[in-house]
Amino acid sequence: MIAGRMKYEKLPVKVSHETIYQYIYSYPGQKLKLYQHLMLSHPKRQLKYSRRKRIVPHIYKISNRPEYINNRSEFGHFEDDITFFKGSKNDNISELVERM
Repeated sequence: MIAGRMKYEKLPVKVSHETIYQYIYSYPGQKLKLYQHLMLSHPKRQLKYSRRKRIVPHIYKISNRPEYINNRSEFGHFEDDITFFKGSKNDNISELVERM
């Protein structure tokens, strides 16, 4: 809104919205608490397309496997892991390991 208003009033100085946000979230801007004057007043900048942290529930952790699974020595016991890449039909990773 600030950058648009400066352009509308035809001020001699032109500042992009990104420059304004960078100053608001910089150290001096944080000390002045300038983020409180934004429409969405977040103390830290949140990226629009950033990754969300995924939390694996405790019941699915490999450390919770029963002990008899780690002690198996029979022939033909395989473990498989496959990863699919989002947006790609051909690029995948598969790992197959025989447990002995």
